[in-house]
Amino acid sequence: GELNILNVARQSRDCGSWAVYNIDGGSAELLELWTRYPCPSNFETPTEQKIGEPPAGWIRVDNEATIQ
Repeated sequence: GELNILNVARQSRDCGSWAVYNIDGGSAELLELWTRYPCPSNFETPTEQKIGEPPAGWIRVDNEATIQ
């Protein structure tokens, strides 16, 4: 068990968040969070994502940070 979620912030898919959860044991535990915010002022090429990898150029949020 692992669950990957790509949440795009707009139709161009050039910003948003990518999260990885461990879903073993009956609950979800956030393992990784990658983001690209704020969205670029101009639309860019849609995000290309390979399975199991965050979109290129997105920044990893430190695990010690509070996620709200």
